Amino acid sequence: MLKSEIDKKNIIDINKIIDILILKADNSYCKYAEIMGRNECCGKEYKLKNNNFGESEFNAHNAGALELGRHKALYEAVHLIKDFIGQSGVGNADE
Repeated sequence: MLKSEIDKKNIIDINKIIDILILKADNSYCKYAEIMGRNECCGKEYKLKNNNFGESEFNAHNAGALELGRHKALYEAVHLIKDFIGQSGVGNADE
Protein backbone atom coordinates (compact mmCIF):
# COMPACT_ATOMS: atom_id res chain seq x y z
CA MET A 1 0.00 0.00 0.00
CA LEU A 2 1.39 3.38 -0.99
CA LYS A 3 1.02 6.54 1.08
CA SER A 4 -1.42 7.87 -1.50
CA GLU A 5 -3.62 4.79 -1.02
CA ILE A 6 -4.08 5.25 2.73
CA ASP A 7 -7.61 6.48 3.41
CA LYS A 8 -9.11 8.08 6.53
CA LYS A 9 -10.34 4.79 8.02
CA ASN A 10 -6.88 3.29 7.68
CA ILE A 11 -5.35 6.38 9.32
CA ILE A 12 -7.75 6.00 12.26
CA ASP A 13 -6.81 2.30 12.59
CA ILE A 14 -3.12 3.12 12.30
CA ASN A 15 -3.45 5.83 14.94
CA LYS A 16 -5.06 3.29 17.30
CA ILE A 17 -2.09 1.00 16.75
CA ILE A 18 0.29 3.90 17.38
CA ASP A 19 -1.51 4.72 20.63
CA ILE A 20 -1.16 1.11 21.78
CA LEU A 21 2.54 1.03 20.88
CA ILE A 22 3.15 4.29 22.77
CA LEU A 23 1.31 2.93 25.82
CA LYS A 24 3.38 -0.26 25.73
CA ALA A 25 6.60 1.76 25.29
CA ASP A 26 5.74 4.00 28.23
CA ASN A 27 4.86 0.98 30.39
CA SER A 28 8.22 -0.59 29.56
CA TYR A 29 10.00 2.59 30.58
CA CYS A 30 8.11 2.62 33.90
CA LYS A 31 9.09 -1.02 34.48
CA TYR A 32 12.71 -0.12 33.65
CA ALA A 33 12.69 2.73 36.19
CA GLU A 34 11.14 0.48 38.85
CA ILE A 35 13.67 -2.29 38.27
CA MET A 36 16.64 0.07 38.30
CA GLY A 37 15.48 1.49 41.64
CA ARG A 38 15.63 -1.90 43.35
CA ASN A 39 18.40 -2.69 45.82
CA GLU A 40 19.94 -5.14 43.35
CA CYS A 41 20.59 -2.29 40.91
CA CYS A 42 21.78 0.32 43.41
CA GLY A 43 25.46 0.72 44.27
CA LYS A 44 26.77 -1.25 41.31
CA GLU A 45 30.27 0.29 41.46
CA TYR A 46 30.59 -0.44 45.19
CA LYS A 47 29.30 -3.97 44.76
CA LEU A 48 31.71 -4.67 41.88
CA LYS A 49 34.66 -3.22 43.79
CA ASN A 50 33.89 -5.37 46.85
CA ASN A 51 32.96 -8.55 44.95
CA ASN A 52 29.31 -8.30 46.06
CA PHE A 53 27.85 -8.17 42.55
CA GLY A 54 26.14 -11.53 42.27
CA GLU A 55 23.60 -13.32 40.13
CA SER A 56 20.59 -11.40 41.49
CA GLU A 57 22.26 -8.06 40.66
CA PHE A 58 23.25 -9.31 37.22
CA ASN A 59 19.71 -10.58 36.52
CA ALA A 60 18.13 -7.34 37.73
CA HIS A 61 20.37 -5.24 35.46
CA ASN A 62 19.54 -7.52 32.53
CA ALA A 63 15.81 -7.20 33.25
CA GLY A 64 16.16 -3.40 33.32
CA ALA A 65 18.12 -3.40 30.08
CA LEU A 66 15.43 -5.58 28.46
CA GLU A 67 12.67 -3.11 29.41
CA LEU A 68 14.69 -0.11 28.21
CA GLY A 69 15.40 -1.89 24.93
CA ARG A 70 11.71 -2.73 24.54
CA HIS A 71 10.84 0.94 25.20
CA LYS A 72 13.24 2.14 22.51
CA ALA A 73 12.18 -0.50 19.98
CA LEU A 74 8.49 0.29 20.40
CA TYR A 75 9.11 4.02 19.94
CA GLU A 76 11.23 3.26 16.88
CA ALA A 77 8.26 1.34 15.43
CA VAL A 78 6.03 4.35 16.14
CA HIS A 79 8.47 6.64 14.35
CA LEU A 80 8.64 4.33 11.33
CA ILE A 81 4.85 4.11 11.08
CA LYS A 82 4.46 7.88 11.48
CA ASP A 83 7.14 8.50 8.82
CA PHE A 84 5.36 6.10 6.48
CA ILE A 85 2.00 7.82 6.82
CA GLY A 86 3.53 11.30 6.86
CA GLN A 87 2.87 12.30 10.46
CA SER A 88 5.31 13.65 13.03
CA GLY A 89 5.51 14.93 16.57
CA VAL A 90 5.91 11.64 18.42
CA GLY A 91 7.86 11.24 21.65
CA ASN A 92 11.53 10.36 21.48
CA ALA A 93 12.77 6.81 22.09
CA ASP A 94 15.54 8.28 24.24
CA GLU A 95 13.05 9.78 26.70
